[in-house]
Formats: sequence, structure tokens, C-alpha cells
Amino acid sequence: MKLRSYDFLMNESFSRIKDGVYFDKSFNPYSKKFMQDVLEYFESREKYEECILLKDIIKKRFDHEYNWKR
Repeated sequence: MKLRSYDFLMNESFSRIKDGVYFDKSFNPYSKKFMQDVLEYFESREKYEECILLKDIIKKRFDHEYNWKR
């Protein structure tokens, strides 16, 4: 069993989300709340490029109108 830090979890999750993988290693999909938690984490670290990318992904993934028209 490996002990991983919160920082590692957020960075690994962001990397997966950025690559278009919207689920964890156990194949559980990331919820909107979790993605917003990742966004808040990067905002607190002042990594705004990641924030912009993540905000766009959240909007596209959870916007009913956008997904309906695809």
C-alpha cells in the first residue's frame, strides 16, 4: 500500500483529465464536485493555465446543452 499526498492526487488527476481520461484507475468517473476541487486546488497554487483548461473541460463535460448537440 502506497501513501500518496494530496498534491500527488491533484496533479495525477489533472494529468488524466487533461489527457481526456475522465475516470480514475479504478474506472470510477470523476464527479463534477471532484473536478471543481481540483480546480480550486490549482487556483490556490496560482496555476492559472491549468485552471483555464480545467474550467473549459468542466463546462464542456457537464453542460447539458453542449453535450446534447454533439
